[in-house]
Amino acid sequence: MILIESINLALLSLGGNKLRAILTMIGITIGVAAVILLLSIGQFVQGSIRRQFEQFRIDQINIFALPDAQDRFRPLTMANVQTLTDRLAPYGIQRVMPAYSASESASYGRRSTDNVSINGVTVDYPLLTPVRLLQGRFFTAEEEAAQARVGLLGQTTAQRLFGAASPLGKVIRTGGMTFEVIGVMVDSTSSSPDFNNFLLVPLGTAQTRFSTEITAPDQRPVTSITVQGQPNSDIAALSVQATLLMRDLRGIQSDQPEDFFVLFLGSFLDTFTNVINIFTAFLGVTAGISLLVGGIGVMNIMLVTITERTKEIGLRKAVGAKDRAIILQFLLEATVITLLGGFIGIAIAVAITVLAQVIANISLTIAFSSIALALAVSASIGIFFGIYPAQRAAQLNPIDALRYE
Repeated sequence: MILIESINLALLSLGGNKLRAILTMIGITIGVAAVILLLSIGQFVQGSIRRQFEQFRIDQINIFALPDAQDRFRPLTMANVQTLTDRLAPYGIQRVMPAYSASESASYGRRSTDNVSINGVTVDYPLLTPVRLLQGRFFTAEEEAAQARVGLLGQTTAQRLFGAASPLGKVIRTGGMTFEVIGVMVDSTSSSPDFNNFLLVPLGTAQTRFSTEITAPDQRPVTSITVQGQPNSDIAALSVQATLLMRDLRGIQSDQPEDFFVLFLGSFLDTFTNVINIFTAFLGVTAGISLLVGGIGVMNIMLVTITERTKEIGLRKAVGAKDRAIILQFLLEATVITLLGGFIGIAIAVAITVLAQVIANISLTIAFSSIALALAVSASIGIFFGIYPAQRAAQLNPIDALRYE
């Protein structure tokens, strides 16, 4: 009963000076809206980056050869691929795909294009990359085993050689050899034409036709090795094990630098996520400064209110009001101001996110936890910055208060 009466008195007091209450709320409103929006933007950016990385498959690692300290280059080999397949199996892998790359010009009739990326891959390629099929088909395991001269063009290469005509079944020339076009593919992660200027051929075909080295099958060169983990496997641990295994395979001592590179995009994602979290927290603290300023404003207004209502406080104490009742009333007034400011700030933040979705097509979302946090902070500010004025009001001597002019 006392609580309800105190809330009614707080609302009547605020209603008696609406302009002062509104001006006091502004700092809290701006701070709450800013904190909620910054948290929402941080979550949006983090989600966007995660979706971009997932297009590049964060469930796998890629291994590349590098020049050593003497600038000597030792390519990876098919023997490395087999060893990785066997030794990494206990760590949860789905598949291992070697690839061999070269660069050549390609022609069809009078049309030609330079710097075509010749990529020798296996039938697992569509399962490991964001490249998708636009026309035709992918080569089969039988064609891969037979080192057939068939290939799939990138969208850019197909347009440069064939224009609007279908390239399926046509024969192009590259590297002094002819290849039958059986499909057209596109890298869906890039809008750059250069990323789609490629020719996919069976791995063995690329190794024997485009490599100048004559080697045994297990020593054929490999440009990269992709290792895909199981859905629930620890890819970071898999990356570490692959690094240790490659050092052993290539005879690298503990004090020597590696002449290969293991790329794990998940580590980059973790780094970006940490940076975004730190940046969001920094912006949140910056926005929180306005809440601090708003809280100081609440304290200032409450002190002014107590001065104006000194006689009222003295009268209430003279008729038997307890100190805790006085403290409760002024604490509630401060808390009501900050909570109202918090609700208005939440409404503004929600309105801005809706406008962002409608006008800019930015899918900002506000988590319930952000709203709950904003309200909790608003109430805490009211209590924290209202406690001193409330105690000061309770400590007034009723006789001195009644004499106050």
